[in-house]
Amino acid sequence: LRGAAALVIIGLIFDFFGTFLTGLGLRSTDPNKKYKYYRVAIYALILSLIALLLAAIIYPVQFSKDLANDSADADDDGDGVPDDEDEDDDNDGIDDDDEAGGARTYTFGFGYGATWGSIILIFASVVLLICDRESEEIFYKERQVEEEEEEEENGEA
Repeated sequence: LRGAAALVIIGLIFDFFGTFLTGLGLRSTDPNKKYKYYRVAIYALILSLIALLLAAIIYPVQFSKDLANDSADADDDGDGVPDDEDEDDDNDGIDDDDEAGGARTYTFGFGYGATWGSIILIFASVVLLICDRESEEIFYKERQVEEEEEEEENGEA
């Protein structure tokens, strides 16, 4: 589980770095700088996407492994009696047979869903950055051709 947490932190660092570079690219008026900022931002966001995707896959696998390794004869409440012989596994003073409710259930919470949501949004941002970068190149080339045509017209007159 620590590996998944490390991957999430790495993913967040690359995500913030990519977002910062995207902002610099949006702010830049020089098309060459804008292209460089976007290119590095795309790489940073792809690394963030990979790290978060790996974390979102590794976390439930590792969590289920940890649950499977939790043996039935362990002493979860620390009272010295193995749980398979203990009538009060949670050490609350009430026998387990008398407690209301069923067996424990484990579910993934809001954070896991938010991780998948951020993965989808980062993927969308990478696609949009790639599309925007190409449109900027087209605009720059059109502008450059128009300026050259104007220089030729002014030079001939």
